[in-house]
Amino acid sequence: MKTRKRTQFILLLITLGLLVSMIISFTPSFGALFGNQNNVQDDPAALLVNGQKITESQVAIARRNPPFQSNFEGEVGKDLDTLLVDNLIQTELIRQASAKEKVSSAEVKQAVNDWRDSNGVGGRNNDGEYINLISRFGYDDASFRNVFREQLRMDKYRNNLTDNVEVSDDEVKSFYDVNKNKYQTTERILAREIVLDDKDKADKILQELKDGADFAELASKNSIEKADRAGALGAAKDTTEPKAVGRAALPTAVADAAFALQGSGTTGLVEANDKFYIVKVEEYLPSGPQPLEEVREQVKNDALDAKKAGVFEQTMTSLRSTADIEIPASSTISYDNEAVAKVNDTEITRAELARAVYNNPQIAQALRPDTTQIITSLFKPSILESLVDRELAYQGAQKLDAKFFGSKDNIALSALGYVSKDATVNDDEIKEYYDSNIARYTIPAKAVVNRINFDSREAANSFREKMIAGEDLTASMEELAGTLVDLGTVNPGSLPSEIDKVLFGTDAFTALPDSNEEISDVLVLTEDVPLEDGLNEQITTDEEAAANDNADKSTDSATTDTSTSAATAADAATTDTTDADTSEPKTKEVDVVLIAERTPEVIRPLDEVKSQVKAAVLAQKQQDLQ
Repeated sequence: MKTRKRTQFILLLITLGLLVSMIISFTPSFGALFGNQNNVQDDPAALLVNGQKITESQVAIARRNPPFQSNFEGEVGKDLDTLLVDNLIQTELIRQASAKEKVSSAEVKQAVNDWRDSNGVGGRNNDGEYINLISRFGYDDASFRNVFREQLRMDKYRNNLTDNVEVSDDEVKSFYDVNKNKYQTTERILAREIVLDDKDKADKILQELKDGADFAELASKNSIEKADRAGALGAAKDTTEPKAVGRAALPTAVADAAFALQGSGTTGLVEANDKFYIVKVEEYLPSGPQPLEEVREQVKNDALDAKKAGVFEQTMTSLRSTADIEIPASSTISYDNEAVAKVNDTEITRAELARAVYNNPQIAQALRPDTTQIITSLFKPSILESLVDRELAYQGAQKLDAKFFGSKDNIALSALGYVSKDATVNDDEIKEYYDSNIARYTIPAKAVVNRINFDSREAANSFREKMIAGEDLTASMEELAGTLVDLGTVNPGSLPSEIDKVLFGTDAFTALPDSNEEISDVLVLTEDVPLEDGLNEQITTDEEAAANDNADKSTDSATTDTSTSAATAADAATTDTTDADTSEPKTKEVDVVLIAERTPEVIRPLDEVKSQVKAAVLAQKQQDLQ
């Protein structure tokens, strides 16, 4: 059986939420869903599907699999019970539909042998290990082979449904027309670059370019990158003609400058990653749909997959609409699959909603008794709203002047893309959005900061003077007993308010010679003394005072009993310690100097970010249309 066909089938089943027990490399316990356990006839029916029973044992085995293995109460428990029964019904309908497919013993043998090989129990020498393995799940060799027989029948049933599905040239074009948003190119440029690691040289070359020098020639002679390609971006080795590239071909700041030109031209000098860039854009290629002929093969494959999904979905809908579902009075299960929403004449059922909620990987992973409330009150209503939107889009597609095909999901997404394909943006809308969302295009201020603490104002001032005079930081700090604290790179609001205000709200700094760093005025900061230090200091002071007081009184109390004096001193120490425990935290003043390389906040000009703003406005208008 071809791997591609099997993969496509699995994808179709995922779309419908029917993956349970439908994978050839399945967990053996799933086989019970196909009615192949021993003693099925003696097992009471939990439900009947077209008169064929699904037994209580089969239901119990199905409950061993996520997300059904935990016992949830309330709304989540009811949802999962409904979803479990619905999955069993769907699987049984597929089993019944595939019952007439012919599967030979040789095909079953090959499938079982493949499974044995993949699980390390292949070959006759491992027959014992194989039997031991499958017996853990309640199987003998015969019942295990029956599981594979059912699986192979369903594979063949799928082949009969979709093998003959084809798409015509007209259908390929129709699929492309309603899904153009899937085949968009990003904006690109044809350009050359000159990259240098010396700013003075970069400034000199930029001036030469302004004076009319040839860009490719200067790139070949001077650039530290792509000199062998005359600076051509996207060019293959030993070629010098640029190819279209996107933003990722350049550092962010450089790309912003190059794409901001929105046409041919040369950027100024742009610094990035300790290098200096000059880019000449020869042609700007705006984003837009790729021509059909360039993506025809991709479109054809996408259209074929969509059409096959639609065939399978329609078949399952037909099977379900004519199915006779019966739950015996003695059954331990219930199936309350009422409508939770109605869109015109179409109902969205509890099982459909439960499948969308609990098959969501993030929700399934987070599903615990303590998360059920947030799932039912937050996520479930949101997902129901998306199902309603999908149904509205699906129904609306029938009224559009376009041809849609595929599953309901395919058609809904295609319809949404189709109605928004003609959205346009003008310069006034771009300017309005930019002005209203200026924070999105603002690079926040930052600073690389070292803090040096001193024990006295005099030492801090002396250190500051030495640094302004160009003396060595480490030597000056050691001489004046300073303590350095590396605060790293910080943004506004990340440090205590006193330091934050000095760094980002004042100009109380002096530039240091031959450096991008500045030194602050001496700051006097008030800081809490750690509790342990405060207690030690308080206790020491009190003990000294007590000792002096006792010394003054000793000449007048020479006859006082020694033990009484000792007890009194102990009481005093205990009292003083207790007082220290309940006193306010102690504070002290610290003399501090900051050395920082500060970068102010930068609001990126509209010309530089125009393409990003345009994309944001276009996305918003498309969403409004949808």
